[in-house]
Parts: sequence; structure tokens; C-alpha cells
Amino acid sequence: MCVMRSWLLLPCVALACASDPLPGQPTEQRAAPLTLLPESDQPASPVLGHAQLAGGQRVEARAGAEPGESDLWLVDASGSAAPLAPAPGPDEKPVALPDGRVAFVSGRSTVMSLWVVQPSTGKATQLTNHGLVAGKLGSGFIPPPSGGLRVDGRTLSYEDGSGQPWQVEVAP
Repeated sequence: MCVMRSWLLLPCVALACASDPLPGQPTEQRAAPLTLLPESDQPASPVLGHAQLAGGQRVEARAGAEPGESDLWLVDASGSAAPLAPAPGPDEKPVALPDGRVAFVSGRSTVMSLWVVQPSTGKATQLTNHGLVAGKLGSGFIPPPSGGLRVDGRTLSYEDGSGQPWQVEVAP
């Protein structure tokens, strides 16, 4: 009797091998090694963005098993990964700050907001939309980026869905 085994090619490999660089990422990145997992292994987690850190580490936003769920993962130079500040809701578009922290967009407070996390401790701090909840935005709402975040020193710059430019200062 012949036993058939199915294999899945992880979608993150295709992203890592894309010829177009991600916004704000160096263009000289090399293709990631090809990784195959048996279909019976854990579900594939597409990478929704990544930030390169010092010492060969990177932070990846990976899709979760549930729709609309994603988390940040700290990946070391060997490829081992551990969750970084996990919380319910989407975490995406990570970008490295000059001081070693990582800024990202998250819906963990029910309203898409900018956050920053310290990779060495996993402590996440909300930068925008404090106290706002979905369905009751009121005043003070700062829209999330429609594309990627750009870093200039301690300032995050981006455009919202209407093309309006925004800048948010990141406290030390």
C-alpha cells in the first residue's frame, strides 16, 4: 500500500523571495531558504511585514489561525521564533526605531492604533487613540496607516486611507 503525504509551501517564503523590497527595508536582502512543512503540521503563518533589528534579529508580523488575528514574533539569526507581546487582535506593519524598539499598528484596543514594543522586555505601549473604542471614536481619533510606516529619528510618518499625511512623535 502506498501512503501519500501532502506538503505545503509556506507563503512567507514567497514574500521573503519577492523581488520588490518592502517599504523602508534594504534592497540587498537575500532570499530565505525554502521551507516545506507536512500538511498535518501547524497552520502556515503568512508574514504580514517585518523589521530588521541589530544582531541578526527581526520582528515579523505573522497571521494567526483566526481571521483578523496576527501577532508579532521575535526571530533570531538561527530562525527560532517566539511571540513578542501577544494580544488579541491584529498586530502588523512593524518598523524598527533607532533606539531598538519596534513601532507597529495594532487593533488590540479595538481601534487600530500605533504602538511601540521593546523587544528585550516585550512591553508594548499605545501611542495613539488612547481610550477610544470601536463604534465610539469621538474626537482625537488618529487614523492608522494605509501603507507602511516611515521612521525619521523619533517621528513616524505615514498616509491614511485618504492619502492624508500624518506624523506621530515616539517618546524616548
